[in-house]
Amino acid sequence: RPAAHARRGTTGKCLAVLPFTSVGAAEAAGPHDEAFARGLAETLSVGLARVPQLHLIPPLYATQLMGADADLRTAARKIGAHLVLSGAVLRAGERLRVSYSLIEPRRGEQLAADSLDGSAADLFALEDALLASVVRSLRIEAAERVRPAAVALGPASHEQYLQALGYLQRIDNEASVDGGIRLLEGLLAAEGDTALVHAALGRAYLRKYYLRMEPDWKAKAEASCRMALALDPHSADVVATLGRLHFESGHHAEAVEATQRSLELRPDDPEALILLSRIYESEGKFAEAERAAQQAVALRPDYWRAHDRLALVYFRQGRYDRSTQPWRKVIELTPDNAHGHCNLGAAYFQLGRFDDAVAEYRRSLEVLPNSTAYLGMGTVLFFQGRQADALAMYEKSVALTPRDARSWGNLADAQRWTPGLEAKSVESFDRAIALMREHLAGNPKDAEGWSRLAKWLAKRGWASESLEAIRRALELAPRNANSVARAITVYHLAGERERALEHLEAAVQAGYGMVELQGDPELEELRKDPRGRAVLMEGEARQARMEPAGMEEE
Repeated sequence: RPAAHARRGTTGKCLAVLPFTSVGAAEAAGPHDEAFARGLAETLSVGLARVPQLHLIPPLYATQLMGADADLRTAARKIGAHLVLSGAVLRAGERLRVSYSLIEPRRGEQLAADSLDGSAADLFALEDALLASVVRSLRIEAAERVRPAAVALGPASHEQYLQALGYLQRIDNEASVDGGIRLLEGLLAAEGDTALVHAALGRAYLRKYYLRMEPDWKAKAEASCRMALALDPHSADVVATLGRLHFESGHHAEAVEATQRSLELRPDDPEALILLSRIYESEGKFAEAERAAQQAVALRPDYWRAHDRLALVYFRQGRYDRSTQPWRKVIELTPDNAHGHCNLGAAYFQLGRFDDAVAEYRRSLEVLPNSTAYLGMGTVLFFQGRQADALAMYEKSVALTPRDARSWGNLADAQRWTPGLEAKSVESFDRAIALMREHLAGNPKDAEGWSRLAKWLAKRGWASESLEAIRRALELAPRNANSVARAITVYHLAGERERALEHLEAAVQAGYGMVELQGDPELEELRKDPRGRAVLMEGEARQARMEPAGMEEE
């Protein structure tokens, strides 16, 4: 039966597609049925992404951003969705019934709904009918001409492909990602090379890499993406995935080229602009990074990740006060965003607002225990002289992310200044160094990584290696305030006081936070130096003259 059409057009609206659910007798439903339902929503969102003048949030991002919020109005507001599409799949043998609802969440009004019947033996026809029905409901001019992408798989293989896509929506669950990989690898063995399967495998392998941080998965992801592009050079999703891979591998020129190509294929994709900003920032090209972030904000002013990216560009330049406004916007858009509270806490710490920083880190941890908030809380406690409490926070960070070099490096620092833990500090530094070297082997253009490594090497007493590492960091991103500040410690511990003082002055000029420069016990001797004391006094005066960031829309 025909869909109940929306009573008004949805041009320019943002539509969030939620994962479809499997309904029916509980004993009859299994994980494959749930995965199939989620996969069907994923392929529907691919078709809807081609609808003119519609901003789409696919199921993967919708679930990530909404979290566990059961209230649709609140959840939709968190991600900036004007419309929400939900659906369910009922299966009885080979027969399928797919039902959906198009909802305006602010008023809780159902704008359209439909139920479609089909067969597992002819999934293509069912997908065509579902896309056509939803497109009619949206009532967007020219949307009726949108057609599904061709799928070169047999019926049984296509069902397996949809199940794989469903498993891959759970990117936080390694077992689910592994299930998707097994299904896709099985399809390759059965069907041979197809762009569709290789593209999905590229995304799957990249997600596995993010979970395990093992270089082999990144290599597999790149191989699958390249094969997919050889078979279909016009896939925006594959080009975007390849851009992320190039960035993770330190191939920045190729990353920029791939990301700009993905924007040509899909110009309304804020994620591509966010990635472009990250690439430019990593090279110290802050004007270009800020411009790309501003473009993402202009494209999607209700998308928290765009504001977060803009704030990070400011933060990495030492413009801490400026960064607070877009991070407050992140929290306004997504009040229970652990990431937003954590980053705002970091800005407050650098501004010397310790109580505000602690409050934001606590809010972040209340929403979701996370390694970064534990690191931030530990750093505040350390600079308050509460070493034992700081150690406890760093240990929690390590427990959550045992392969994160930052967690081990911060723990080592706290142990270094705690009597009786000097030997433990050496072990932790060595673990941090090993993990960072492994990371840099796969991404040799990570300036932040080289500067962290340089600082840890210096604290182990390995002067020549630390000097080489900081040289590489500063060559890659000479205007990165964090790298300049870490160079102070590297040169100081290497016995090069003049160069340490030069970088102290450069860090202050770059706007680096005075809290660490004035409180780091490693820099005590430099603070006693007349030149060092004068530089820090100038920095204090500069910070006192800073005006609060404007309240204009970022």
